[in-house]
Amino acid sequence: MVGEILVGLGWCVLSTLPEVFDITKRAAVKAGPCPLGEGEKGGRVMKLINLTPHEVNIVTEAGIISIPASGVVARAAATPTPVGTIEVDGAEIDLVSTAYGAVENLPEPEADTIFIVSALTISAAPDRTDLFSPADLVRDEAGNIIGCRAFTR
Repeated sequence: MVGEILVGLGWCVLSTLPEVFDITKRAAVKAGPCPLGEGEKGGRVMKLINLTPHEVNIVTEAGIISIPASGVVARAAATPTPVGTIEVDGAEIDLVSTAYGAVENLPEPEADTIFIVSALTISAAPDRTDLFSPADLVRDEAGNIIGCRAFTR
């Protein structure tokens, strides 16, 4: 499935490829099926599923690990309520107050799985310990976000 990646200590496996990227060797190596649980270099192997609408890039010392969007986007339902308008350069702009509700399109928890979602989605599902969003953001010279170094919940 696009958007899934298996991650272990020191390496990761894209679920659609029969290769392991060993960051200690900085090279892809052939691998057999990667069962969840104990990683070949120790540590726990986790499946990451990206439930955002865009690719998530993890910036590491060895390079960038890209986690493609899964095609499913988990979002907190939003209900805007008009509270007024302002005028900017002759244009009228609506002001709204937004109430957030239940999370839509959020799969049930799965063993050894982390779901990458927005910080707002995490706030709307406080009992879920399997939801993480990008943290320690990395920006280019123009200030655009190009990746993250960590995940937070």
